[in-house]
Amino acid sequence: MITKSMGLKTIAAAGVIPGAILSAVAGIVCMPGIAGATPPVGFAGTVLAKSTFEEIQVNTLRHEDDDAVLNQMVHLVKIQAKDPSDVYVVQNTISVQVAAANSPVPTSGWHSHPGPSIVLVKTGTVTVYHSDDPTCAPTAYTAGSGFIDEGGDHAHLVRNEGLVPVLLYATQIVPAGTLNRRIDVPVIPAQCHVQ
Repeated sequence: MITKSMGLKTIAAAGVIPGAILSAVAGIVCMPGIAGATPPVGFAGTVLAKSTFEEIQVNTLRHEDDDAVLNQMVHLVKIQAKDPSDVYVVQNTISVQVAAANSPVPTSGWHSHPGPSIVLVKTGTVTVYHSDDPTCAPTAYTAGSGFIDEGGDHAHLVRNEGLVPVLLYATQIVPAGTLNRRIDVPVIPAQCHVQ
């Protein structure tokens, strides 16, 4: 195991999350009872694991004094959180649209998160819309692909516009003690006409 330039401190580990920070992701969590401009429809989230870290320091970036062989063996990644963080691994499911007149497209609703999420698409295809895109153009992610949600004031909408149920896995890094990992957007972005 290579540990030369990597470090990770942990406290109060409620469960071990092997490779969670570098592998899967967190994301879109359905919080029942929260009203917003576009509430979730056909969307469900389940927390699979949670751990609290005092600080996160992952740095496999190359250094001038590193051995050339070592540089070829290590994937170059940097993740840093100086303040205590809760790390969640979440499974999200989005159903398919019911074949009935005026039935809504299954969606996460417009929302954000108080920290970044890495989202992996296990099955189906999701279509993601971003509030900071001036054209609000859809981006499709198929099984085996994924996307990163930066969180903060970056709102997004995730929809299942396909015929196959969607299964997503997300790793989410938020400030320790955060009660709501989902921040509903009270107003649909003006350039976006999807819900």
